Amino acid sequence: SLAPLNADPAALAAALTAAAPLACLRIGPSRWIVGRGPFSACAEPPPGEIAFYINDFALSDPTPWRVPAEAWETDQLPLDRAPDLQLEWRTPGRAGFETAFEEVKAGLRSGRWRKAVLAIAEKGRLVRGHTGAFAAKTLLHREAAVCWPAVWQDSDSGFAAVTPEVLFTLRHGTLSTMALA
Repeated sequence: SLAPLNADPAALAAALTAAAPLACLRIGPSRWIVGRGPFSACAEPPPGEIAFYINDFALSDPTPWRVPAEAWETDQLPLDRAPDLQLEWRTPGRAGFETAFEEVKAGLRSGRWRKAVLAIAEKGRLVRGHTGAFAAKTLLHREAAVCWPAVWQDSDSGFAAVTPEVLFTLRHGTLSTMALA
């Protein structure tokens, strides 16, 4: 169950900047869902509870739904600045891209695929700070006010994203989405 919109700003700020399991998703122009772990994993979302869908690209996780120990819905994130953070980015190698590109070309030529989207992950090493600082920095990104940020962190892994696309809408209990790849 969700804490009300007037959730304690100090508790929210602590959750959003800690090096602890966290999920945060903007669900409207001034609406956010924040979940703090530990998270339990489930095959299906539990009825009446907040659950975040976290899976890998191959959709191989048999229990992709993560249910937070605590969750809030809030109309603003009580962050004024991100904690200190330094990342050392590693540029993706050309060889990996060339291999993926050749595989895509072969799949398209053979008719095995009709469409493909190349994705190459960029990796970085956290030199100073912690994963909570990375989450907060994403949520405070200059484009976050007009885009749709989302963050997931669990122990030493996770993701952070900011997209200009509305990936889904939920109105009167009906979820609508469109894949645009």
